[in-house]
Amino acid sequence: MNIGSTRLTADGYVVGASGTPTRVFAVIVKSTGTAAVVALENAATTEYDQINGTISQAVVRQYPGGLLFPGGCNVNLDGNTSYVTVLYVKEPT
Repeated sequence: MNIGSTRLTADGYVVGASGTPTRVFAVIVKSTGTAAVVALENAATTEYDQINGTISQAVVRQYPGGLLFPGGCNVNLDGNTSYVTVLYVKEPT
């Protein structure tokens, strides 16, 4: 089991690639001068959550117990996102 955090500035998987089961515990979304919209997707297909940012601020979303992405957690950022930080655990396969 791998525990960690990752910072994304473009669309991508939290851990490796598609097919890596990932449990997400918290997400921080930092918006630019316009509010960001970030989607968390299972295997880049099914949207599990959408986080709407606040102009020029960071928004924190917590998932008590973790939100499981069995196909891997893909983070889809819009152009108003400075960065996204994800706290996660890589689940065993």
